[in-house]
Amino acid sequence: MAGKSASACLLLSLLLLIPLLNAYASTWSVSTDKPGYNRGDTVNISISASPNCVLGVQVANPVGGVEFVDQVTADSNGRASTSFKLSLTAIYGTYTVYVSGCGGSGSTTFNVVEAPPPPPPPPPPPPKKSTSMTLSVDRESIMLGESVTVRGILSPGLN
Repeated sequence: MAGKSASACLLLSLLLLIPLLNAYASTWSVSTDKPGYNRGDTVNISISASPNCVLGVQVANPVGGVEFVDQVTADSNGRASTSFKLSLTAIYGTYTVYVSGCGGSGSTTFNVVEAPPPPPPPPPPPPKKSTSMTLSVDRESIMLGESVTVRGILSPGLN
C-alpha cells in the first residue's frame, strides 16, 4: 500500500510540474525579412524569445550543411536579431533557421532562388537620315553694303 501511495504522490507531483515546464520551455517567434533571397543578399533574422536570454542561431542549407552560426542575447523585451550575407555560390533551395536557448526554441525557413536575368538593353536609336543643303544667292557679284538674298533647300525637308 505504501508503494501505491508513493507512486500516486510522484504522479501527482509530475502533473503539477507540467504547467511549470511548459511555461519555461516555450516556442519562440523566428522570422526573416524576406521569404526569398538571391546569392550575395543579406539575410536579416528577427527573434522574439525570453527576455535577456542567450540564444544560439544556426542556419542550415538545403543539403543539411551549416551556412551560418551566431550567438545573440535577447534584450529586456525578448527581442534579438542577427544577419549574414549569402555567398555568391550559395546552394539554391530552402534554408532553415534554428534558434534555441533558455529552454525554448523556434525555427523558420527561407529560399535562395536564382536571380532573374537582367533586362535586355534598349534598342539603339534608328540611324539618322542623310541630309543635304543647297544654297544660292541672287547675284554673282556683290558690292560692299549691297543687300543679297540667300536661298536654301534642305533635303529631305523638315516637317
